[in-house]
Amino acid sequence: DPIWTKARADGGFEYYDVFINLVIDALKCVDPATCHPTVLGYLAGMLDKVAWYIDSDKPLGSAHAATDTWNRRKAELGPKLLADLESFGVANDMYGLKKLFGRLSDHHGW
Repeated sequence: DPIWTKARADGGFEYYDVFINLVIDALKCVDPATCHPTVLGYLAGMLDKVAWYIDSDKPLGSAHAATDTWNRRKAELGPKLLADLESFGVANDMYGLKKLFGRLSDHHGW
């Protein structure tokens, strides 16, 4: 929470990178086959929070260092966990995760 609070403050983009590194480190400890769904859901929620600010084209308002970290480190999570996170994001309509995995439709229903 203290790191997320710093990330959300004006000019706190460096803390998005710290936050995503912590989330990835925690997710690396998860075995999708044996992880309790509540734990996976919690960690997916943490990833969803920061994923809102991850943009491959790095426009203003995105977390550039966190984007670089995600692109560099996501393979460490393995294909099964990445697929589980993507499925969880879609099933629970989590904007950040859907964005992160390219699952946003062109029609947002707005």
